[in-house]
Amino acid sequence: MQHILIVEGDFDIAEQVMLFFKASGFKTSHIADGEEVVPWVEENSPDAILMDIMLPNQDGVECMKQIRAFSMVPIIMMTAKVAESDRLKGLEFGADDYVCKPFSAAELVMRMKAILRRCAPLADAESEKLVNVDEAQLTVTLKGQLLALTKVEFDVFALLYNAPCRVFHVSRS
Repeated sequence: MQHILIVEGDFDIAEQVMLFFKASGFKTSHIADGEEVVPWVEENSPDAILMDIMLPNQDGVECMKQIRAFSMVPIIMMTAKVAESDRLKGLEFGADDYVCKPFSAAELVMRMKAILRRCAPLADAESEKLVNVDEAQLTVTLKGQLLALTKVEFDVFALLYNAPCRVFHVSRS
């Protein structure tokens, strides 16, 4: 059962969202205070986070920045801030999706399922046969065939392979 952390300061909204996720087969936990989020995530490693931006004591964007320093857990931001600049800011700092209030709880659950499908680890039996990365030997095999990669190519491949849900930005200075 996948575990979703709901970070929402409004208890009525949190309760409704938790009911929808539980009815869809998810385990849920709730945190209302921004200062409690990062330590909880470090200790509990949820499968995904649904986070409001406006939280007491520390906003959701700051929580997300701190989480991104150690985890690529999928995060959907949900907020009443509907301006394009707010949505872009949330996505720029690492959100996987952004939902504006009021929202459809059924759509929210479907968005979460889609993100979790996309971010599923490539560790099942099928994918192990498809791609194998050996960081000790600096080798990659694809369908059992060794790929001839330079050190730089291997490093780039390993970086992307080990962070399947992350978007990397290239700075061209």
